[in-house]
Amino acid sequence: MSTYQHIAQRQAQVPVRQLCYVLHVAPAAYYAWQRHRQQPRAEPA
Repeated sequence: MSTYQHIAQRQAQVPVRQLCYVLHVAPAAYYAWQRHRQQPRAEPA
């Protein structure tokens, strides 16, 4: 499990900023990962 996946699983119990601080991750990096994960994948040509 990646650090970002761990944050995603725990965000209901602990604020994202607090998790990021403890795990030494920039909150912006976590949210960028989330946005990237939610984008539809391009189909190969």
